[in-house]
Amino acid sequence: MSRKDTEKLPNLHEWAKIDYKKLANEMVKSGINKQDWTLENDFDVLKNYIQFHYILCELSQRIFYYDKENATLEATKNKNERGEPSDKAKYALFNLNILKNIKNPEMNYLYCLFKRNSENEKWNFEKIISREDKCWNYTIRDINKLSMYSKFEITGDKIPPIEKLDFKDIYFNTNHIFEKKENEETNKERIKRFLPESLRSILNEEYTEFIIESIIGYNIYNIYKIDKIEDIKKECLMSWPIMELNRENLVGVNFMFPLRIKDDICGALVLRATSNNGKLQLTTILDLEQAYKGAKLYDPRFSSEWLTIDNVNKAIKLGCIENLNF
Repeated sequence: MSRKDTEKLPNLHEWAKIDYKKLANEMVKSGINKQDWTLENDFDVLKNYIQFHYILCELSQRIFYYDKENATLEATKNKNERGEPSDKAKYALFNLNILKNIKNPEMNYLYCLFKRNSENEKWNFEKIISREDKCWNYTIRDINKLSMYSKFEITGDKIPPIEKLDFKDIYFNTNHIFEKKENEETNKERIKRFLPESLRSILNEEYTEFIIESIIGYNIYNIYKIDKIEDIKKECLMSWPIMELNRENLVGVNFMFPLRIKDDICGALVLRATSNNGKLQLTTILDLEQAYKGAKLYDPRFSSEWLTIDNVNKAIKLGCIENLNF
C-alpha cells in the first residue's frame, strides 16, 4: 500500500489505552494457550503482537467503528490515507487473526473491542469477543466486513512466490557488520544476536571477521543443499520485518532460515528478494526472540521444527540476544 513519505505511522498507545493484565486474562478465558505467547514474561509475545498488528490493521483500513445512533459499522475511509471515525462512533474493534478453536476457523476468530473515552478521545480496551458473541443488536458473525487484511494490501506485489526464488544463488557479505561510519560505533554489537557469549568471550578480534563469515557461509551452504521446494518450505519461515513497521516504507517480508552453530540454533538468517531482479540476498540476522515475534505477527498459527519456544529460550541462555525493545 502506498503511503505519503511524510505520513506518521499509527501507534497503538497514541490511539488507545490498554490494560495488558486485563487483556491477558481475557485471552485465557478465550482458551488461548499462554505458552505459545510467552517468552520471558506472561504474554509478552502477545503484547508485542497487539502493538504491531494494530499498525497492519490501520494500514489496510481494518479498524472498524460502531456508530450506535445510526447503527452502522464501518472501516476508516480513504484507501491511501488514514481515515478518521465519526464523532458519533462509540466503539472500535479489529480482527486479531487469532483463533480460539482452529477446527472451525471462520467461527472462532477473536476480536479486540474498544470503547471511546469521552474525556480524552482515546479508545479504552474493553474485552475480547468472538463471532458468536452478542455485540450491540447483532452478532459479529452477521458482519461480513470484519475480515482480516490480505498480505497484498500491506506490501503490494513485493512478496514473490517462494517457488520462483532461487535458493541456490544467495548474495551475502559481512562488510556492514565491521564497517565503522562517521559518528557511529561499529555494528559489531549485532553479533550478540547470534554468537553465544562463551564464543564471544574467547574470540580474538583479529580473526572475528573471518569466523563470522565462516559461520554465515556454512549456514548459507546448508540452504544451498536443500534440493526440493517442499523441503525449502518446511525450513523457511515468513515474517513481517517488525523494526521496519516503524519506518516510512515497508519493503516486503523476511524469508527466515535457522543459523546453526554446532548443535545449537543461535539465530535466524533473513533473506529478501531484491526489487530489481528478484535475487535473494542476506539482509540481516535476527536473534531468535526477534524472529519468533516476527513470525507470530505474520502468522499466529505458524509451526516450525526450529523456531520453537524451547529453542528461543535456549538461545537466550547461550547469550544470543540483543535486548532490543520492540
